[in-house]
Amino acid sequence: MADLYASLYTASNAMRAHSAALDIVGRNMANVNNTAYARQRVVYGDKGSVNTPLGAQSLGLEAVGIQQMRDTLLDGQITGEASNTAVLDAQSKYLSQAQTALGQGVFSDATSVETISTNAKLPAGIGASIDAFFNAWQSYSTDPTTVTSKQQLIATTDDLIDKVHLADSRLADISLPSAGNTITGQMDTTVSSVNGMLTNIANLNRQIGQAEIISPGSAVDLRDQRQAKLEELAQQLDFKTVQQANGEVGIQVTDSGNNTVDLVSLATVQGTLARNGANYQWTPTAGAPATLALTGGSLAGLQQVGNTVQGYRTQLDALVNTLVTRVNTAYNAAANGNFFAPGGTTAATIARTATVATVVAADAAAGPGANDNALAVAAIAHDTAFLGGTPAQAFSRIVTAVAQDVSTNDSRTTDQKSLSDLLKAQRESYSGVSLDEEAADMLRFQRAFQASAKMLSVIDQLMDTVINTLK
Repeated sequence: MADLYASLYTASNAMRAHSAALDIVGRNMANVNNTAYARQRVVYGDKGSVNTPLGAQSLGLEAVGIQQMRDTLLDGQITGEASNTAVLDAQSKYLSQAQTALGQGVFSDATSVETISTNAKLPAGIGASIDAFFNAWQSYSTDPTTVTSKQQLIATTDDLIDKVHLADSRLADISLPSAGNTITGQMDTTVSSVNGMLTNIANLNRQIGQAEIISPGSAVDLRDQRQAKLEELAQQLDFKTVQQANGEVGIQVTDSGNNTVDLVSLATVQGTLARNGANYQWTPTAGAPATLALTGGSLAGLQQVGNTVQGYRTQLDALVNTLVTRVNTAYNAAANGNFFAPGGTTAATIARTATVATVVAADAAAGPGANDNALAVAAIAHDTAFLGGTPAQAFSRIVTAVAQDVSTNDSRTTDQKSLSDLLKAQRESYSGVSLDEEAADMLRFQRAFQASAKMLSVIDQLMDTVINTLK
């Protein structure tokens, strides 16, 4: 009789274990399209054993826990590559805007940089206006007495100035350290988002810690949520995680002095992130603020591309400064005054002082029809000492540098996304839910449950026979 009770106990435990396994299968199938979910498995175990006249016998099967099918190495690699991809994505958008701001196309089809306007495959822009500006001086030198040639010169000059101003204003909107422009606004928005993510991760840490004090590793659903948040955070900045007590994780970054900065420890966010000019500053709840040295994520991408675009502005300013100085020197050789405003030596400030009424081709003492100064200005177009080349070549180098940066970034982005996709595919093959596999498990556990139920039924009949016989 005691053996029948033991068998009854064993069969009922097996039914409970197989029922738990079926519940997990149902949960897996329900999350088949949830990319943040890692499939789960019931871990079977022995309830122990007891000494009997026949020797030690098992007390039966039980579900001792739930195993989450996660590869921490893959999770860490995917998180890291998310930062690497995001830094390139952030730069791609603004590099393309910088290329558009200069009003030129990619120079992949150009065969010569001697002139820009002669290449039919390139759209008209600043380069074409530079050529037109010097061509207007050449035309003016051949007919310096007519109002029409003077009007054409002034109109061409204004066209060049307007295009340079527009290009500079567009570049200024996506460069650092300009305050209140588009890129700093995007940096501020992303910083605010990061602060919210850190709070969410700290809250998940707290919940996981509370759930796993007694049963380590049991808060599988909360761990799924936290991993999704970590990968979301990785798209904004690069960091490293450190394992802490009760399944909680800490989040650390590096400052400009190569010191470790704690952003999250256990269930507490250790401070606040903010933009400080062109940099990111972490202000801890206790201690001195630290300037972060980010190399990945969209925050680093925005910072890097903002500095890169500012470099384009610096090159454009150098071009304008040389142009204004050289033209004024040639034009002012006979004390005619300045053609360009001498103080306007940047792309944002370039302006002309000459007008249709005041522009001259030579010194008044040279007599009617003289054109020495106009010829001197026109000759600058072919002067290879202009920033190491002609004016057209100097500008083409700026545009070509932008085009090369765009092309390099696009190529790196393609390679980076291929690597990220490969890692995600590897994780999916291990952690993802397969409906075919779950269906097979469902049948297997169902048959096991039915077998245990049949065993229970047989034992019940045997016990009924024994009891009725005893009566």
